Amino acid sequence: ELAHQWFGDLLTCQDWSQGYLNEAWATYSEVLWKTHDLGQDEADYHLYGDLKNYLAECASRYKRPIVSYQFREPIDMFDRHLYEKAALVVHTLRNHLGETAFWAGVKQYLHDNAHTTVHTRDFQVAMETASGRNLDGFFHDWVLSPGHPAISVKTGWAKGLLKVTVTQKQKGDDVPEAYRFPLALKLVTGDAERIVTLPVEERTRTWAIPLDDEPSRVEVDSGFRFLSNLTVEGSRKLLQASLKDDSSVVGRIRAAKALAKDGSPRAMAALASALKNDSFWGVRAEIARLLGKNGT
Repeated sequence: ELAHQWFGDLLTCQDWSQGYLNEAWATYSEVLWKTHDLGQDEADYHLYGDLKNYLAECASRYKRPIVSYQFREPIDMFDRHLYEKAALVVHTLRNHLGETAFWAGVKQYLHDNAHTTVHTRDFQVAMETASGRNLDGFFHDWVLSPGHPAISVKTGWAKGLLKVTVTQKQKGDDVPEAYRFPLALKLVTGDAERIVTLPVEERTRTWAIPLDDEPSRVEVDSGFRFLSNLTVEGSRKLLQASLKDDSSVVGRIRAAKALAKDGSPRAMAALASALKNDSFWGVRAEIARLLGKNGT
């Protein structure tokens, strides 16, 4: 509610179709504050909770564009798309543009539109001016279209190459066939770490990344940077490494889900160990749910 002093009072949405310009920021500001107050793990797990809430609405009710005129009463718009999905899109835009351009754009958006009503085009213009980038495609796919990326990322090692296959599986009326986004991978070999960013823009594509040594860990979407329903696939060895040591709580949760799907005794043993030893309560809670669902 404090965030509404800027996003809602200093400037407010032109009509109810644009309500996310208020509510996305109210929702995302909780994440920003939690980062400052309690640290990155708590903030990431809060945002992961927003993702689960939004995906649950998609699975049980509908997918709609964030900006939509298909409502009878304004209250009909106040759903998981207006709050959680829109907050995740703001988070995605932040990582798409980078910290400097993103926050410069937000500042310009507030300054240029103070004491007026705003439309998506005002937000887009401010972000384009600050970043120097054309964001028509981004706003079309993420704000003006229904749905989200549903992604499978499969990794494999052979003959000095790390092969990474990214497959987009989303479907539905007017859902983009293929989203465009940078997918960050953290590759760990021995004591060395490097970030490789894959320019995803096709329905499916495989990259072959040459490495001197086999990686001991591959972190997919390192840092939980964008809205997606993402699943990871790979060797049990790599999944167990991510479950144990991924730098992001969301990365460890995704590895746990992949191991629970594996269902083998070794995978279950790895989950049982992580249930006792993971440093963050939220990861332990998610593992407990997975073990309970598997009935072990």
